Amino acid sequence: MADLDTSADQETDVQFWQDLSKVLSGPCDTHEQIDDALRGWLDLASAFRDRFGDLDSGVLHCAHQLIHRPIFQDNKDYVRVQIIFSFLQEDEPNPLHTIANFLLADGRSDDTVFGRMISEGCFPRLLDFLNSNLLMDPPLYHTLLELMYEMCRMERLRTTDLLQIDDSFIARLLQLVKEGSGDSDDPYQYSVIRVLLVLNEQYMLAATEAEAAGPLSPSSSLTNRVIKLLSLHGSSFRAFGENIILLLNRETETSQQLLILKVLYLLFTTKATYESFYTNDLKVLVDIILRNLMDLPDEKISLRHTYLRVLYPL
Repeated sequence: MADLDTSADQETDVQFWQDLSKVLSGPCDTHEQIDDALRGWLDLASAFRDRFGDLDSGVLHCAHQLIHRPIFQDNKDYVRVQIIFSFLQEDEPNPLHTIANFLLADGRSDDTVFGRMISEGCFPRLLDFLNSNLLMDPPLYHTLLELMYEMCRMERLRTTDLLQIDDSFIARLLQLVKEGSGDSDDPYQYSVIRVLLVLNEQYMLAATEAEAAGPLSPSSSLTNRVIKLLSLHGSSFRAFGENIILLLNRETETSQQLLILKVLYLLFTTKATYESFYTNDLKVLVDIILRNLMDLPDEKISLRHTYLRVLYPL
């Protein structure tokens, strides 16, 4: 009986991908035909989780199936407009998961997608999703976190977007880190931490812009809410500091190291937060910094300088 069930599952799986391929292989000479194909793709891909379980890889594969087909390759601008519009309108978890995976995959291959999403007002929508009860749907929440991270990593947020972020959102993310497994290798935990790191970077960029533009700059009214929450409730969110030290210990990508170091620099040069680390954690951090400095190649001048700036207040 088990063999029969396995065989039936395999046939169902094969049939699904055949159906998806058929939908994406139809004529796409007019906008109406493209719209019909996109609806068919979204309906099938959205049903994937119900039919085969919460497999992120499967939903992502559905997204890649669209990306690599002529319907998208020959009509990128139009398809992107339709998908972004759907992201702004959709509320149901399954189609939203499919749409978010497509935007994430498309943006990673062409980072102009994230700039377009920002200009179309996707950041406030994304923020609304992450502030909602989607925590009850971990695969979707994780994908949305990754989408926010990539968007903020590749593009400057508008001041109006940063103003949409409130204390409760940052506190929610910090609480997720606190409640996490304590393993920063956990993809879910890692995504939450990376969003906090990249939002801090956005606030720092806005502060630099405001300083250059003067007190009349719209950015001058911005508060770095990541540092604010850690200043007010640092003792409650020590897990964040512990985790970013662990990340720094094994991170090899320069951009990620810089994001971590910039947060650490602000924490160690802000009166309300410079004592928020345990002594043992600080000793570990000093060891990590010294080791990484010794291992840095000569051409990593900017990274070396940033490490030294963090080391100085220690």
